[in-house]
Amino acid sequence: MGGGQARLVQICAVACAMLCLVALPLVEAHAQDIERPSADQPVALIADEINFDSNTGRVTASGSVEVYYGDRTLTADKIVYDDNTGRVEAVGDIVLRDPTGTTVFADTADLDADLKDGLVTGARSVLSEHTRLAAVEARRIDERYNTLSKVVYSPCRVCPDQPNPLWRIRARRVIHDEVEKVIHYENATFDVFGVPIAWLPYFQHPDPTVERASGFLSPSFEGSGNFGYGIKTPYFLTLGDSADLTISPFLMTEEFPLLELEYRRLFQSGQMRIGGSIGFSNFDGEERLRGHVDADGLWDIGWDIDAGFDINFASDDNYLNFFDLLDEDRLTSEVFLRRYDDQGYFDVTGVRFQSLRDNEFAGDIPIGLPVFDARYDLNEPWLDGTAQPQQWG
Repeated sequence: MGGGQARLVQICAVACAMLCLVALPLVEAHAQDIERPSADQPVALIADEINFDSNTGRVTASGSVEVYYGDRTLTADKIVYDDNTGRVEAVGDIVLRDPTGTTVFADTADLDADLKDGLVTGARSVLSEHTRLAAVEARRIDERYNTLSKVVYSPCRVCPDQPNPLWRIRARRVIHDEVEKVIHYENATFDVFGVPIAWLPYFQHPDPTVERASGFLSPSFEGSGNFGYGIKTPYFLTLGDSADLTISPFLMTEEFPLLELEYRRLFQSGQMRIGGSIGFSNFDGEERLRGHVDADGLWDIGWDIDAGFDINFASDDNYLNFFDLLDEDRLTSEVFLRRYDDQGYFDVTGVRFQSLRDNEFAGDIPIGLPVFDARYDLNEPWLDGTAQPQQWG
């Protein structure tokens, strides 16, 4: 194989990375004896025909061209490498696949040999199992950024009888940062069933490979005869790999705003969640600070013993019902130690009740300090019996 053909193989492997408009390098390995750039990245090229023009320095592979590089593949109708300009051109039914299942489709591509710059036209991509992105053209910069023009992004399936997805984002320009794993939108329009409902000059969200990231969650709308109309706009804040905080301002037309909070954390031997709300209100004619607490936790403290709590408390009997936070007439709080095995169990629990009924007074409600519950199966032949559950409190 001539130097031009060997160079073509190297450039085809490079071209694969440029074609992925969401930051994916390209191409895998298959058939035909060619030079390999490294032992870890085998490269192969198959095509119906390969020609090298010594006068122009152009190498052309045409007819069902397939380039394989590592675990990635590139297919096209034709690939041309110009040794004078160091550019690679690929045309006709370009398909790029990577090991994660991401597939990129394109009409044409013009790439350089150093993975520093490249242009793809008619680009369509399946970023994850259902997420799709399409652009008129895409350019890759510095092996990190993919800049796309006139883009449509949607995680919804599109069927022939329903060409408009449930929702999508259209933007004049999109930049996908592979390192930060963030997709930036400029001049973004949000469509629902093909109808524009909102526009933002700038918008961003994590790319589909990110499992957890800080940012706003979908808002929710509320309506009630008590507080009028309201909107909750949650903000999710990651606090490392094992904790997060959700902050949800609740704005209402006929009441003061509330702030809802939820903190979650995983420990090596357990987990904890603390939630609640706080805000000023005068729903009973007295303006003052009110709120509620909703928290629980569970830990394995050894010897098959679990320790935990489940705390529920409201500042006012009618607070939760008034703001449609919870539809209960009694709140129960517990702190407990529990152990279960094949022969039985024991449960030691401290219990407190809070009644939310108008005709039930706090002084009339008992407090369990503590409540005992245990059972043990006696399997000794000379006993031949079972101890029945007992409760003390």
